[in-house]
Amino acid sequence: MQRQIDFEISADDYVAANRLHARLIYFSWRGLRALVIVWLLYTLVAVAIGGQWTLAGILPILAGTAIGTPIIALAILGINALLLARRTRRLFDQQRSLHGKMMAKWNEAGLQLTSPNGSGIHEWSDFIKWAESKTILLFYQNDMLFNLVPQRALDAEQLEDIKTALRAQGVRQAGRPRTDNSA
Repeated sequence: MQRQIDFEISADDYVAANRLHARLIYFSWRGLRALVIVWLLYTLVAVAIGGQWTLAGILPILAGTAIGTPIIALAILGINALLLARRTRRLFDQQRSLHGKMMAKWNEAGLQLTSPNGSGIHEWSDFIKWAESKTILLFYQNDMLFNLVPQRALDAEQLEDIKTALRAQGVRQAGRPRTDNSA
């Protein structure tokens, strides 16, 4: 099996990568925690504005904010989802380093990514997590910075080889529960 591929990232690949990244952020424990914090703050502001500091006055406000906060959050997520492709395509056009022929080469030790602008060698353990969709594979260097490889560039054996190397080094798949106590 060949452990080297050549590929070009398309605007559609970049959109798929950013959709996957956004989905991982929004539908995570951190996203849920943020929603609860917003709900609590929203409730506190509503109670303060309403001046209802009795239990009878607070309960309707709690009910209203418990219904209103998720509706507002879903509206914001929907708007972001609608705008994400357009914004991402614009960023892709602006970022010239994503254009041109790229190469990925890997072994048991790590991954080398080469573009017309440079090259980077990463041990598998340098990645804090990885993620995949039907079309894209992401390798996270931190919670916000990822490298991407389009799955169309890999055959099934190569894809499984990369996943096996990641798992062997203990790199967690994003969206899966943690097996350690780290945050």
